[in-house]
Amino acid sequence: MILSNGEITKLLAELGEPARTAVYVALATGLRVSELLALQWQDIDFSNNTITPARGIVDNHIGGLKTVSSAAPVPCSEQVAATLAQRKSCTLYSQPTDWAFPSPKMGGTQPYWQDSLMRKVIWPAATRAGITKRIGWHTFRRSLASLLVGEGAPVKLTQEMMRHANARITLELYAQSTMPAKQALQAQLVSKWG
Repeated sequence: MILSNGEITKLLAELGEPARTAVYVALATGLRVSELLALQWQDIDFSNNTITPARGIVDNHIGGLKTVSSAAPVPCSEQVAATLAQRKSCTLYSQPTDWAFPSPKMGGTQPYWQDSLMRKVIWPAATRAGITKRIGWHTFRRSLASLLVGEGAPVKLTQEMMRHANARITLELYAQSTMPAKQALQAQLVSKWG
C-alpha cells in the first residue's frame, strides 16, 4: 500500500504535532519506524543536513539497527531540517541525548510507542483526510520508494536513499507503479505510433 502525493498532503494537514513531524520525516527520509522513533537530537546534523540512525526501538526495547546499511547517513533536505529544527525549538526535550519524538506520558524518558501513535493519532487523521487505505508505518517507506521511482529517480539513488543492501530489494519489494504513471508511460509509447 502506498500513498499518493495528494493523500500525503491531506494526511499531514490532519495531523497535529509531534505526529505531523514524525510522519513527514518518515515520508521524506524513508527511515524505518524503529529508527525514526529512536532518533535523538545528536543523530541529526543540522549543519550538514543529514540524519545518522544509531539505534532502533522495537516493542519499547532499544537496540541496534536492522542492517549494516541502516547506519548510513540519510539525506535531510533544508525543508526537512527546518521542520526538525522547529520541532526541537518547541519541545521540552532538546538536549543532544533527548529523543526527537519523546513520549509525554513517559516524561520524555522514552520515545513514543509506534503502535499507540499509529492507532490513536495517525489512523484517525487518515480517516478525517478521507484516506480509506489501511496504512501503517511501512506505508510511508514504501510510498517514498514508489514516489522516487515515479519521479524518474535513478535506481541506484533510490536504493541508497532507502538504504537497501541491493537494488533488487528496492524494485521488487518496495517500489510500486501508480496507475497515472502507467497511463503516462503508455501515452508516451502510443504517441510515437502516429
